[in-house]
Amino acid sequence: MRFNLFDHPIVAMAADRLTGYWSWTEHVPFAFLLIDLLRPRMVVELGTHSGTSYCAFCQAVQKLQLPTRCHAIDTWKGDPHTGLYDAAILDALRAYHDPRYASFSQLLQSSFDQAVDRFADGGIDLLHIDGLHTYEAVRHDYGQWLGKVSDAGVILIHDTFEKRLDFGVFKLWAEVEDQFPSFQFHHGHGLGVLGVGKHLPPAFLEFLDEARRAPEGVREVFAALGRANSAWCQLRLAAGRLFDQQAGINAYKRQIGEMADPQWQDFSSALSRPLAYVNYTIDQVGALVRHAADLARRAGASK
Repeated sequence: MRFNLFDHPIVAMAADRLTGYWSWTEHVPFAFLLIDLLRPRMVVELGTHSGTSYCAFCQAVQKLQLPTRCHAIDTWKGDPHTGLYDAAILDALRAYHDPRYASFSQLLQSSFDQAVDRFADGGIDLLHIDGLHTYEAVRHDYGQWLGKVSDAGVILIHDTFEKRLDFGVFKLWAEVEDQFPSFQFHHGHGLGVLGVGKHLPPAFLEFLDEARRAPEGVREVFAALGRANSAWCQLRLAAGRLFDQQAGINAYKRQIGEMADPQWQDFSSALSRPLAYVNYTIDQVGALVRHAADLARRAGASK
């Protein structure tokens, strides 16, 4: 059979996990599709940071009601490319992840080398490599974990199109892309898709056949889907900030005895009418500033 994107409406699902880190956001639609195509028994991610990619995998697993087990592995301390960071990144991810996905997913705080022996050879159906991006580091991660991938397994490698600084993932990709059925997306810093298993799922092979038949078309479709997802995520984050601002305004209005407008007290207003919400918030801030100035004048006149 020939691959048909319309058989996989999950690609249009909105991403639930929103953070201020955008490097993987444009690949979320493909992450949803890949879970649908592979129906993996086990997903392992090396390098999770704030959880954009990992939570996309988990969201798709939950949506499709699959019996998949998921494992995110990271020190959550940072590296020369992400910079060092404190426990707040992992704390925020746990607060989001655990109530939603803890029944089938585990956040494992560990180095990749320390974690590798926890997994049986041939047990991972989807491995995502997104750790330190020097050539030496990614080559080591790839070699260390390749034997853990199943006969139906796929490896995703992020940043295959990034060549700045000392990023060297593109060098590894050049070495391995012809060893297995593969495809590379160029948007979102690049994402390499490597079908290392000898018995890959037919649905995944159909996608690869289509991708290799019309590579530019497939790349443009998923780049467009990725841009749409990124724009939607940024809109939701901006709407959240607007809503938080308006909540503060409403709290202050109640404090001074004024009534807040009910239609501007819910998040859907901020999301569905962002420009109107911005203008309303600006007007309210101006009104409160004038109110505060008037109170100051009265206080001064009474002395």
